[in-house]
Amino acid sequence: MRSDREHWNVSVVEMFRDAFASGEGYLDYVDEDAIWHVFHSVYEGAEGIMRLRDTAAKLYPNGYTTEVQAMVAEGNRVVVQQTISAVTNSGADYFNYYVIVYELDDKGLITAVWEYLNNVYAQDKFDLTQL
Repeated sequence: MRSDREHWNVSVVEMFRDAFASGEGYLDYVDEDAIWHVFHSVYEGAEGIMRLRDTAAKLYPNGYTTEVQAMVAEGNRVVVQQTISAVTNSGADYFNYYVIVYELDDKGLITAVWEYLNNVYAQDKFDLTQL
């Protein structure tokens, strides 16, 4: 059973995910010094996360759809198992599996994100020359 804190953290992550997908207000849920890890790349602070969001907008020019299979909360971490489907910037149909780990501070802000996906599949679907 989730604690009150874990319920709060899940709600913050859900609001962040919605805002990130829309491209508006997502930084309201992120600590100014947050770090986002994708593979071995690290995006630091609000500026880095905005760059990451801009890249996502270029990769998925018509947006994307997520489907959550599971969301687990333990302490200050929320883990989301999901899929993303879209038509990519190269015109390819895209369907990939993701696990994203969010870490939150005591104020309820996201301080770190670790994003895991099948990058070999993804790289084959995108036109990376447009980035």
